[in-house]
Amino acid sequence: MTFEWRTDIGDAAEPARAPREPRRPRSGWRYLLPAVLLGLLALLAATLATEQADALGQQAGEQVIASHRLLERAALNRDAELYRLGLSGRSAAWTSDQLAAVRQGALYDLPALGLRWTGEPASIVDVEVAPDLDSAILTVERR
Repeated sequence: MTFEWRTDIGDAAEPARAPREPRRPRSGWRYLLPAVLLGLLALLAATLATEQADALGQQAGEQVIASHRLLERAALNRDAELYRLGLSGRSAAWTSDQLAAVRQGALYDLPALGLRWTGEPASIVDVEVAPDLDSAILTVERR
């Protein structure tokens, strides 16, 4: 037996609703997939950035070696003007001393130490480029 409530206007009241089931506590599983996807995207971005930085460092190292070879060739040919292009120019006295040594052909000759430059190109041992690509250390071996 059901009871319907009627008003004077004649509208029927809403039918009785079934009682709601109690809410279960929400679990965090539905957030797991988006979190894993975001983590994978972050890992991919970091990997690509690292590869790009390594490639830039390698290119900078190759440019340092090429610059060294150019300066070495300029010193061998006693071309002070070409050699000047590779100098920083921070110290005018040091720059003029280097250019004078290039003009005399005595840049790599150190007779006081018993060292004579044979004109052979130096073998590159190591190139270490700074992370900010602002400087580099070139290690060479001469025979």
